[in-house]
Amino acid sequence: MYGLSAIQERYRRTKPRRVFREADDIAYLNVKVTGIDAALKKLSDRTLRKDVDEITGTYAKKMANESAQKAPVDTGALRNSITASVKKHGDAEWSYGSNLPYARRQEYEHSTKKAFFRESVWNNRDPYKNALVARIKKTGR
Repeated sequence: MYGLSAIQERYRRTKPRRVFREADDIAYLNVKVTGIDAALKKLSDRTLRKDVDEITGTYAKKMANESAQKAPVDTGALRNSITASVKKHGDAEWSYGSNLPYARRQEYEHSTKKAFFRESVWNNRDPYKNALVARIKKTGR
């Protein structure tokens, strides 16, 4: 075939991978914790503020990892984009998601693995809240 090398020929015969083109509108999935801003303003203890930020960061990473584990996998790009997306924006303000154009569709429409973001947030909601309450109560003693 037109002088293809053995490697090129082998690659040509392998199962083609899906190619996703970047879309104009990339889906971002946001999780917002309400009430934390007001609580942080009331905290004067710098150590406590730092601890609250650490707890929030820990749970953001935990939720991102759990979401990635539950995400549908074809090429692994979605899973990798979720784990690599954890970012700090300010005091106790963290985010994660995916910048891939098909992430939202997979989250809401996949036949067997939909809701992988929402489920990981829901699973960690109470433990996150309990960790914050326990740390704040520790200051009150």
